[in-house]
Amino acid sequence: MSGNDAVIVALKLALVSLLLWVSALFSASETAVLGVGKVKAKYLAEEGDEDAKRILRLYRNPPMLIATVIAGITISDYIAEALITSLALSWAKVVQIFGFSAFVSVAFAFFVLSFVDVMPAIYGAAYADIVAFSVARWVALFQKLFLPLLLLVEAIVKKVLLLLGMKDAYNQPLVTEGEIFATLDVAEHQDIITKEQKQMLSSALEFKEVRVGEVMVPRVDIVAIRHDTLLDEAMKVMRQSGHSRLPVFRDTRDEIIGILHAKDVLAAWYRGERDKTAGELARPPLFATESQRAYNLLRTMQRQRKGMAIVLDEEGGTAGLVTFEDFVEEIVGEIYDEYDVAEASIRQVGENEFLVRAPLSIRQVEKFLGVELPEEDYDTLAELIVAHLERLPQVGDQVDLDSISLEIAEMRGKRISWVKVKFARERI
Repeated sequence: MSGNDAVIVALKLALVSLLLWVSALFSASETAVLGVGKVKAKYLAEEGDEDAKRILRLYRNPPMLIATVIAGITISDYIAEALITSLALSWAKVVQIFGFSAFVSVAFAFFVLSFVDVMPAIYGAAYADIVAFSVARWVALFQKLFLPLLLLVEAIVKKVLLLLGMKDAYNQPLVTEGEIFATLDVAEHQDIITKEQKQMLSSALEFKEVRVGEVMVPRVDIVAIRHDTLLDEAMKVMRQSGHSRLPVFRDTRDEIIGILHAKDVLAAWYRGERDKTAGELARPPLFATESQRAYNLLRTMQRQRKGMAIVLDEEGGTAGLVTFEDFVEEIVGEIYDEYDVAEASIRQVGENEFLVRAPLSIRQVEKFLGVELPEEDYDTLAELIVAHLERLPQVGDQVDLDSISLEIAEMRGKRISWVKVKFARERI
């Protein structure tokens, strides 16, 4: 081998080493940049971190980011393999061993797969924060240098996906809702968060799908007063019920004309206006429907500064009411203050046996007990029992479902008040 040949071989090996380093860098960045998390990158970017700002800019176009990383790996590996193949062919002429060049190519491919592609990717996933902020500038630089090529690749891929009927495949989010819930499960399993914290976070994520009818206080449990009720009597009702707001109706509860606030009653007393009626002090009510999303109603209540909304049924009658506290309890669980009756809506009375308030919504029962109940045209536990009995209920009546039985434990008049829920087998 001449001196010039030795120099060429050395240059080729140096170039191969450089290309493998570049490929390894992109392999690590593939898992690191996508795994570092947009929230953390945004936080650090707001603190002035330039690398975090670069990562945020890369996140603005996820498909382009993926194309950049894959292109970097592919181009580096392809050129490196071509150089090694040419060197192997040259060496094969010298050593004159049959299959030598093929052996070198296969060994090199195995080396690249193991130590250039897989190992850096694993390292990038394990140390995403460190790697992502270290390689961000190089990924951004590569994207600028090869932007025309990357734009061409992006356009071709998008067109092919459209022809295949996959118009949404190119714009999939980096993180799905299912992945978020799976992350919460893993976090609880690894004792990063408690079961209660996981439940609260899950409830907050699910809240956008909750309907008003699922969290409202049903009509039969509403404490309301007539419009001509004097303030002394109104305050007495407030003290007895523990409510600081009361719906005010004209003739029936389907004609709610306003909401009476305790502070308005106290202000009238202070002014010596005890002869006023509830209707005169009632504030205009906010109305909602059972099918309305709870999240949208909550935002409306925030904008209008309303602490209570009257829920209407399909015929315009009063179906129930909902308050800020009902929305908060949907996320964090039951809240009891000094005015609440000191009995829980669900309490355990034996092994795999629970006493449950019948007016609770099906959703609340499923959430608290971890069961799945039949989904039919009813909203509360009481309605479910009546629908299955197909007659007027009595104390002791029992409805058997797949894994649980529901027994009427207490009634007030013709209304079911408490239900005993029995699990057929020990729950895991």
